[in-house]
Amino acid sequence: MNYRQVIPVKVYYADTDSAGIVYYATYMRWMEMGRCEFITTLGPDLQYPNQELVVARAALTYFKPAHYGNVLAMTLWIEELTGLSFRFQYQFARPESDGTSTLLVEASTMMVCVDIRDYRLTAIPSPMLTQFKALA
Repeated sequence: MNYRQVIPVKVYYADTDSAGIVYYATYMRWMEMGRCEFITTLGPDLQYPNQELVVARAALTYFKPAHYGNVLAMTLWIEELTGLSFRFQYQFARPESDGTSTLLVEASTMMVCVDIRDYRLTAIPSPMLTQFKALA
C-alpha cells in the first residue's frame, strides 16, 4: 500500500538491557503502539462489537542495535490485504547526523479478526476493508 505512517520512538533506559542496547522484545511493544496509532488515525468507526484484530504471526529481523537516547523513526504500512487477514510491515531506522538513516530492524505482523465470544476467525468487517483499500 502507498500510505505509510512514520512515528518517532525515543529510546528510554527502561527499553534497554544492561549494555544500553534496546532489548529485542521492546520492538514488539513499539509495533503494538504503532498499530494502535495507525488504526486510530483512520477514525473511531473501526470498532466493531464482539470483533477484535489480533496478531496471528510476528517476525523481526535485526540488523543493527539501537541505544539509550536514540530517537528512531518507525515506519509502518499495510500489505497483503485479504478478506481474512492483512500484514503490517515495519521498519525502524535511526536518523544520522549526515542526513542519512540506518536501518536497524524490519518486521511484520499478520493480523486476523476474531469473534471475542469464542475466538473463532471471522472475516474482517467490510467497512474496515474498504478503509484499508482506500490507502492503496
